[in-house]
Amino acid sequence: MKRIILLFGAGRSSSSLVEYLIYNSTKENWLVILITNDLNTIHATLQSAECLSILEGEVTDTVFVAENVKLANVVISMVPARFHMLVAQQCLNYGKNLITAFANFTFS
Repeated sequence: MKRIILLFGAGRSSSSLVEYLIYNSTKENWLVILITNDLNTIHATLQSAECLSILEGEVTDTVFVAENVKLANVVISMVPARFHMLVAQQCLNYGKNLITAFANFTFS
C-alpha cells in the first residue's frame, strides 16, 4: 500500500522538494499529492509523473484542506507562513504529522 505525502504549495521553494519526492517515490512506495492554487505553476514534466497527483485548491478552504489531510500519511506545508496554521489545525484534527519550512511557530 502506497504511503501518501500531501504537499501544500507548488511555488519556487517547493521545486527541489517535489523533484526529490518524485525521484524517490518508487523506491519508497510514495504517492505524492501536490496541492496548488495555480495549475499554471506546474511544469509540464511534473504533470506526467505517475507517482504525482496534482490538485487545484485554496489552503483557506477548510473543507478542501480537511478532506485531503485525512487521506495523508504525512503533510508538508510549503505555503506562505501566514497559512501554515490553517494546515496545522487540520493535521491536529486528524492526527497527522506536519512538516514545514517555517521555524517560528507560536502556539497560543
